[in-house]
Amino acid sequence: MSTTHATRRSCDVNFGDRERVRGRDEKTIAWISVEDSQAVTVYVSAELDAPAALIPRIRAIATVEWGHGGASFSEDYPVARRLRVPVVGSMVRVVMRLLDVTGAVVPDTVSADCAVVIAPGQDADTTRNTRWITTHGSGGVLSERPELVVAAYGHNSTAFARWLMLFDARMPAVAGAAPIIARPALLAPTFDIGDRDGRPFFAGVAWGVSQDPLAYVPDGAADVHLEVGFLL
Repeated sequence: MSTTHATRRSCDVNFGDRERVRGRDEKTIAWISVEDSQAVTVYVSAELDAPAALIPRIRAIATVEWGHGGASFSEDYPVARRLRVPVVGSMVRVVMRLLDVTGAVVPDTVSADCAVVIAPGQDADTTRNTRWITTHGSGGVLSERPELVVAAYGHNSTAFARWLMLFDARMPAVAGAAPIIARPALLAPTFDIGDRDGRPFFAGVAWGVSQDPLAYVPDGAADVHLEVGFLL
């Protein structure tokens, strides 16, 4: 005589952890599997430990997998300062690895301290905590660490039309460098660059005033007032 037994899904929960990822490692940092589908927000940070010359070419990649029932989705996200990914599901897993900008694995001398939190619920997304820097002149370095740039405001106090450029670098940009962001810096009105989710800069943030809109042709005589907001 056969008997039908009631079954239920087992629940595994690891809502967050911090681990060092090195070279070819692929590490699952956090993984939850719960009974019911729910709103979940994933937060990831990664602090690179590598020779200064390599840091602009290294990316910490968070592979976020989420789903419900027998189906799931997966997406790779490069981490610049802090990553926030809202999802809905009963299973969420985050795997961390390191790659260079070509997608190749990195040497074992390169590592990153990675932290992952899987937080049930939705955060206060309308509240944006930012840090602002004000400067003026023709160029320089705004930050020597990875940043998410959410806004830049300013005006050009000289009579010539120039272009404001922001570079993914922790040292002053050199002539011919390709910018991440380039906008006209006219005498009037003020220029206004906005990116609510934050434009990622993986090495740092440098800036300069260019005479050319495509490649950086420095104008050392420029005088641009600049205010830049970084997402915390």
